[in-house]
Amino acid sequence: MRLQDTTYARGPRTLVELTAMLADDGFGGTATAVEGGRVRCDACGHTEPADTLDVHSLYRTEGASDPADMAAVVAFSCGNCGSGNGLVLAYGPNASGEEADVLAALPDHPAADQGEHRTTG
Repeated sequence: MRLQDTTYARGPRTLVELTAMLADDGFGGTATAVEGGRVRCDACGHTEPADTLDVHSLYRTEGASDPADMAAVVAFSCGNCGSGNGLVLAYGPNASGEEADVLAALPDHPAADQGEHRTTG
């Protein structure tokens, strides 16, 4: 994913609004970044490499002046149970090693790029 190649969204302005919108779109489950650039589905416990995720969309949020507000939200379907998940990842200076590894490993393909948006709030 190329986080720098995003456009401004005309929709959710905050992380809470964004995750609510994704839940309405069928991505209300949650997932966790784990060691080695992998993601764990919280519904079934299945862990898969981030580069194999079935990514529906990627959004990022930025605070007006606070780097702590920088987050990426990945909507994807679990490869095991099919659960629609929203994975919230910090990026920038506050990202953990696991989050940075997942962001770097996310697939870079047109289906994922179509959902990229940047929101500010």
